[in-house]
Amino acid sequence: MFGQLRVARTTVGIESSITNNAPPISRLCQVGAQCDLDNFDHVARYNPDAHRIEMWLRSTQDQTLDIPDLDLSVPLKKGEEIRTELRTKYDHALGEDLLRTAGFEMVKWHTDPDQLISLALAKKP
Repeated sequence: MFGQLRVARTTVGIESSITNNAPPISRLCQVGAQCDLDNFDHVARYNPDAHRIEMWLRSTQDQTLDIPDLDLSVPLKKGEEIRTELRTKYDHALGEDLLRTAGFEMVKWHTDPDQLISLALAKKP
């Protein structure tokens, strides 16, 4: 997925490349929601300012999403969206800045040859 995402960031096709690899939208059922999942479209967008992929469910019709465990009913109009997931992506510079802001010092930045996946080793100074 990350290889496709890297290519997709520079193209219009980002939504389709992420959506095709996204987990099923059955998360609503995991929180006890009573709804027909066929009444939703899965939408994914890359937000470059926040360095993240945002996952949404878009209602394909007017409906009410009932979540009895929360004693909650959410009326949705056709086209309304619910954000269900965030996937934040950091490059080396931003990762180091975030660690420094949190009071850590980066010791090592491990990455694959294409710099698609990274792991930061950090310590308290």
